[in-house]
Amino acid sequence: MKSSRIKKRWDECPKGLKGFMIILAILIFTIGVPIVINECYKVNSGYITFWGAADVLIYYGTISGATATIIAVVCTIRFSKKQQMEDRILAARPWFSSKTHLLIKNSEIAQLQDGNAIYVFADKGAWVSSTVAPTDIQEGRHQINQDDCVIQYTLENVGGDSATSIGMYLGELPHPLIPSFALSKNAQMVFVLILPHVSAEVETKYSLVFEFGDTVSKTIYRQKETLVVKRDKYGVTFAQGINDLLSAPAIKEA
Repeated sequence: MKSSRIKKRWDECPKGLKGFMIILAILIFTIGVPIVINECYKVNSGYITFWGAADVLIYYGTISGATATIIAVVCTIRFSKKQQMEDRILAARPWFSSKTHLLIKNSEIAQLQDGNAIYVFADKGAWVSSTVAPTDIQEGRHQINQDDCVIQYTLENVGGDSATSIGMYLGELPHPLIPSFALSKNAQMVFVLILPHVSAEVETKYSLVFEFGDTVSKTIYRQKETLVVKRDKYGVTFAQGINDLLSAPAIKEA
């Protein structure tokens, strides 16, 4: 109990004070003790020993060397354990890759609703998700590539381990587009994204953000991709530049 209180107080000390105390202890141990031993032998009264000052200093040096060796071994073990944990986290880090495919027929859009895809689209000003295609697509009334762009978006986990608590966000929306889900290693999930083109703009950019964890740590990762919907003389189409592609996993800052 006492040792735990001491450790707690030590952990609460500012870093600067910790550094000063460690340096002071080293100076006392390496310089102060030999001086004290030397001065005690200079007094040479009241206590007679069979050892000389040189013998005591040799003994002291041996103890100091052994202590330094033990400290070095302990530090090496702690560093190795920390490195092993970091390597384990890196090996288990999920990593998403994506494939995009422009859909140009109502029939091929609708056929993905048989439990094979999740549809994400805007409905009355709000973004919604469903395993069923919107009614106008099912009935063939949706005008392909006129007011919006329909993209088959395949997300695959190509990393070292499962991705957990995946949140899928559009831009800075505070809530995910779909409930949180997990994706095991090499598994895929297919989305059908129906992205409207804003008529006042030459191109409309949608930022797709994924936030997720792994199975061995509390680390939260973030990957981002930009989807560009633009209008040309033939209608609305989909485009991406190199900088728009899905980014590498980055650790989300608190």
